[in-house]
Amino acid sequence: MLTTPPADRLLPTGTVTFLFTDIEGSTRLWETQRAAMQLALAHHDAIMRDAIEANDGYLVKTTGDGAHAAFAIAADAIAACLAAQRALKAHAWGELRIKSRMALHSGTAEQRDADYYGPALSRGARLMAAGHGGQILLSLATEELVRDHLPADIALRNMGERRLKDLVRPERVYQVVAPDLPADFPPLKTLDARPNNLPAQTTPFIGREHAIRTVKEHLSNANVRLLTLSGVGGTGKTRLALQAAADLVDEFEHGVFFVPLAALSDPALVLPTIAKVFDVREATGRPLQEQLQDYLREKQMLLVLDNFEQVIDAAPRITDLLTAAPRLKVLVTSREVLRLSGETDYPVPPLSLPDPKRLPPLERFTQYEAVALFIERALAVKPAFAVTNENAPAVAEICHRLDGLPLAIELAAARVRVLPPQRMLVELSHRLSFLIGGARDLPARQKTLRGTIDWSHALLTGDEQQLFRRLAVFVGGCALEAIEAVCNIENNLSVLETVESLVGKSLVKQTEAHGEPRFAMLETIREYARDRLIAAGDEERVRERHRDYFLALAEAAEAKLMGAEQAEWLQRLEEEHENLRAGLDWSLVEAGPRGGLRLCGALHQFWFVRGHLSEGREWCARILGKAGAEERTSERAKALNVAGVLARRQGDYPAAWARHEESLAIQRQLGDRRSMATSQNNLGNVAMEQGDIASARALYEESLAISRELGDRRGIARALHNLGIVACGQGDFASGRALFEDSLAISREVGNRIGIAHSLYDLGKVAFEQGDYPAAGALYQESLTIRRELGERSGIAASLHDVGHVVFELGNYPAARKQFEEGLVIRRELGDRAGIAYSLEALAAVVAALGGSLRAARIWGAAERLREEIGSPLLERPRYDRRVAAARAAWGDDAAVERAWKEGRALTLEQAIELAFERTVERG
Repeated sequence: MLTTPPADRLLPTGTVTFLFTDIEGSTRLWETQRAAMQLALAHHDAIMRDAIEANDGYLVKTTGDGAHAAFAIAADAIAACLAAQRALKAHAWGELRIKSRMALHSGTAEQRDADYYGPALSRGARLMAAGHGGQILLSLATEELVRDHLPADIALRNMGERRLKDLVRPERVYQVVAPDLPADFPPLKTLDARPNNLPAQTTPFIGREHAIRTVKEHLSNANVRLLTLSGVGGTGKTRLALQAAADLVDEFEHGVFFVPLAALSDPALVLPTIAKVFDVREATGRPLQEQLQDYLREKQMLLVLDNFEQVIDAAPRITDLLTAAPRLKVLVTSREVLRLSGETDYPVPPLSLPDPKRLPPLERFTQYEAVALFIERALAVKPAFAVTNENAPAVAEICHRLDGLPLAIELAAARVRVLPPQRMLVELSHRLSFLIGGARDLPARQKTLRGTIDWSHALLTGDEQQLFRRLAVFVGGCALEAIEAVCNIENNLSVLETVESLVGKSLVKQTEAHGEPRFAMLETIREYARDRLIAAGDEERVRERHRDYFLALAEAAEAKLMGAEQAEWLQRLEEEHENLRAGLDWSLVEAGPRGGLRLCGALHQFWFVRGHLSEGREWCARILGKAGAEERTSERAKALNVAGVLARRQGDYPAAWARHEESLAIQRQLGDRRSMATSQNNLGNVAMEQGDIASARALYEESLAISRELGDRRGIARALHNLGIVACGQGDFASGRALFEDSLAISREVGNRIGIAHSLYDLGKVAFEQGDYPAAGALYQESLTIRRELGERSGIAASLHDVGHVVFELGNYPAARKQFEEGLVIRRELGDRAGIAYSLEALAAVVAALGGSLRAARIWGAAERLREEIGSPLLERPRYDRRVAAARAAWGDDAAVERAWKEGRALTLEQAIELAFERTVERG
């Protein structure tokens, strides 16, 4: 294999001559003669490497079965090509002779991390693609640099101006002619080789490698004769179609022809417009359609029909053409599929995007298609522009907010002339008003993002427009039943049919979750729809219905989150998290506080299990602080309790106490004694975690007294259980066991299997603390069995976790790891970040016990960082401190361990989990 030179070699700068090479017919050779090709490629690579290095070239990288090299001096590049072609010609190839086509182009390019970027590279690669095996081609830029420095026996043959397949300006092409090398080749594989009318483009085509490959594969498939590139306005359908057509021009004997339809509004004009391209005219007595069909009948041709959406009723005429001309293929761009028999639809995807929250290194960051387009278009208006570590986050966020839409990114990049990316990001809070001012030669609909969406909106029916604007209230997508409940206010819409039409017209995208369809809008489209909703005076009514729908969902989930369907309902709420947030946001805007308070009250378990502690507290604070929310109602009391529980989970005990105390006061005023018992229990939990055992006991006893007074057996069991925790906290394990057993008996009596599992679990803790590991293991296992039967996955993870601690203390570290890992898998699936922290800490202890000091330190460091992020206190502190101290004592090298700990703190959550799952253990 070709290898790049050492990193200490400097790349050529300034005007650089770039060499691109490729083995002719390599795909076919790999398919038919793989073994021989492997051997031949090794010889080829050695020849290319020697020729490049012997002539002071820099091998940048391999490209498929070829090479990309750079030269400071153009004459050296010519010498390298000649040396390589002579060596390839002279080599004794055996059963497989290979030929390499080569091209040289000179220009400037941006350098990053031992590589080059910019239009000059694309131009050189396109020039190489026009050649044949054994041929050396030069661009005019390279010819001007070498014309006076050629060896006496070397000549340059002027091949004339040719249109390369990048569709930008024509290029004057030269061929190197040497007396000892072949000089005669087939015609160059440029656009000029076949008839075509493909329009020249003013900017280079960026990225889209996968999309181009997919489109070309479809069009090369004998069974595909009609391919529609569908997508919302601004996705780059036209440019993708043009580039694919240019790349395939050699495959169509009678050429490739482009027919723009954007100016048409009458479907009857489609066939005359196509006929005009071929100068087919209507004759007396013969319909134009018949004449056009006769003209195309024997042609092997690709017809590109652009912007078909506004003349969609002419679609059947395309079927007529395909029927009449069996070797004709049609490539259509449209915001709406044609819905014809035999049509293949390719929804054009947005450009690839980096994750704004986890940016890769700059060299990989700039290779994302959306970023590469932003950079290229920004350089066109501000040549000094560069992506740096400082502005990369802003560039990533801009591309993300614009959904990877090429038109939107181009419009934004044009603003770099006056606004740096960081400042641009502020302006993008109103995308549609900011993204204006496209080039003067663009169609009006492409000069602003709003204009291109206006074009699509105008083609909708009245029902489609109504549903389209109402769908703006959904954030992150929704199910069909939600659309029906929220948007079909007057019961006048055929929701399924209308949604299907909006999907077909590329204004709504359809995905699937758990076998059910979900529907969503790109954020740029949603912003436009929301503006339409406001203009229609319908926002308040639709957003209130949206909030009420998801409030009902949250309240239905509340009871399910403690039982066998916990995982399914957690996942459902996670899928609707953005909609729940939108509902809470509307609750801040609407006049009354009740809906928001109820929603906070219903989301407690979801926020806790999924680790959204800080977010939940923030929503509770905002809703509770809203004007009118101060009224002392049961809804306020419940929301206060939720806020208090979340504050306690984060170790903010003063806030937790204040919230629970206010909740209790309201409940006393309302005479709601059942809820009073709950608040006293919660206050007891706060006191217990702060070490105030006396106060905790008193509060649990008050809760117990009320529950007994009300005959609330479940409340009694809960209070007895918590009093058992108090007793154990005071070292009175005998009393603790008795209280847990009493609680267990009541839970068995009332059939509260979750309560049974909890009591068995804490009885296991008693046995564990007393050193009776076999008994602890048996109790944990019994609890685990019940939790498995219930499908109560968070409880399953907790029981597995403590079974792991039992076998850890017995010295069976592999068995402990198995339990901890199974628990971690569940917590990862649930998104239980606090639980994940406990699992990581336990697995770090296993790794340390097995001798993996540095990996253990990294895992502990990652868990520490996770706890800080979610604000979750460590309740197993004594055991944790004991194990970390033992590990540190055994390791010895404190400096190395500290470095590893810091490395662990820098890991993402997924990286930390994968590290914990690794089996390799390095000895510290």
